[in-house]
Amino acid sequence: MAERVKTRKLLVITERFYPEQFLVNELVPQFVQSGFDVRVLTQAPSYPKGRLYTGYSNPLFSKTQELGATVLRVRTVLGYKQSVVKKVLNYLSFSFLASVALMITGRTFDSVFVFQTGPLTQAVPLFLVRGAEGRRCLWTQDVWPDTVFEYGFPRTGGIAAALKALVRRIYAHTDCIAVTSPGFRDSVVRYASPRVRVIYVPQWAPKELLSASAADHPGRALGVARADILFRFAGSIGTMQNLDVVLRGFARASAKDPRLMLEIIGDGSEKEKLQQLAYELALQRVVFSGRVPMRDVMPLLRESDFLVLPLTARGTVGKTIPAKFQAYLAAARPILGILAGPVAEMIVNEGLGFVADPISAFAVAEGFLCAAASTMDQREEIASREKMFLSANFSRQKAIGKFLECLTVGYPLNTKGIDKLSKGES
Repeated sequence: MAERVKTRKLLVITERFYPEQFLVNELVPQFVQSGFDVRVLTQAPSYPKGRLYTGYSNPLFSKTQELGATVLRVRTVLGYKQSVVKKVLNYLSFSFLASVALMITGRTFDSVFVFQTGPLTQAVPLFLVRGAEGRRCLWTQDVWPDTVFEYGFPRTGGIAAALKALVRRIYAHTDCIAVTSPGFRDSVVRYASPRVRVIYVPQWAPKELLSASAADHPGRALGVARADILFRFAGSIGTMQNLDVVLRGFARASAKDPRLMLEIIGDGSEKEKLQQLAYELALQRVVFSGRVPMRDVMPLLRESDFLVLPLTARGTVGKTIPAKFQAYLAAARPILGILAGPVAEMIVNEGLGFVADPISAFAVAEGFLCAAASTMDQREEIASREKMFLSANFSRQKAIGKFLECLTVGYPLNTKGIDKLSKGES
C-alpha cells in the first residue's frame, strides 16, 4: 500500500484577494491543486475605491471559504482613497490585526507565501509564523525602502534607519524573494541576507483579461472613424504614468496629423488634473473613458491601432516592468513605449513597437508620428513578434512552477496537481 502523502499547510499573506482583481487569485487555486491546505490571511475587499464590496461585511475578524481556501479576513479602514491618513492607518491596521488573527487561529505552517503589492509592512505577520523553515517565499512588486524614499521620505536620520532595519528583519524571515523586474534585484540584495535566494518571477496577463473575446465589445470607441489612427492607454492614472508629458506630446503630434486619436481608459489620482490639461491644450481628440471591468479591457486593446505604455524614468519606478506590458503583448497590437529602462530595451531589441523619451514632449510627439507612419505589414510583423515574446518570457505556468519549487523544498510534489498545472494557460 502506498504511503499516504501528508497534507501540507500553506499560509498566504496578502492585503488584496478575491474579488479584488490581483494575480494572487490565480495562485491560490494552483496551490490548492498542488496538494496544499491553504489559509489566506487578508482584509475585507475594498480596492480600488476604498469602499466595501457588495455582499461583504467589515467585522474585526471573519472566516470564509473562497477559491478552495480558508480565508481569514480582518477589518479594513475604509475611505483611504480620499485620505492619506486613512491610507496609512489601513496599512498599519492590517499588519496589527493580521498578526492578532494569526495568534488566535494558529501560527504553525509548512510553507508561507507573501503576495506584496503595497507596503512591505503587510509581511510583518511573518514574525509570528512557526515552522516553514526553508519554505517562506515573498513575491514583492513594490521594492522597499527605495520606493518609500522616492516618494519624498528622508533617506537619512533615525526614522530612515528604523525603516531599513524593518526591511532587513522582514527579509531575514524569508528564504526566497521573487522580484517582478530584473532591475529590482540589486535593491533587494542590499538588504537581504546572503542565504536568501533572490529570483526573477515576472507577472503575467490575468486569465480574466485573456478570456474576453472581441465579440464581447460592440466596436471601436464612440466617435472614432475607420480612417482615424487610434492610440489607447489602459490602466491606473497616477503620477508614475507620466501622462502629462504624453498629452503635451500628443498635442504637437495631432496638430501635424489630424487622424490621430488618444483614448485614456482608467481612473486614478491624476485624472482630473489631466482632464484640465487636455482642456487647456484644446485636445479635441483625447477621450477619457473612465474605469471599465477587466473583462472588457482586452477587446478594447485588440481593436486599437497602437497601445500607449508611459512610465516615469525616475528611480525604482523606471526599472519596473508594469503589468500592463504583458496585457499589451497579449493584445498583439504595436506598443508606443514612452519610457526608459528594461521595457524600453525589450521593445527596441525585440521589435515590439516604438519608443520615445519620457522626458521630452517633442520626443513623444515624434513617437506618435513615427508609429502612425508605419505600414499595416509592419504592424502585423510586430504583432507576431509580440505573441512569441509573451509566450517565451511571461509564462503563467513557469512562474507558478517557480513558486511551487520554493514552497516545497524537501517535500514530494503532488503529481496530480502539477499535471493540472502543466496543462494550464501560459
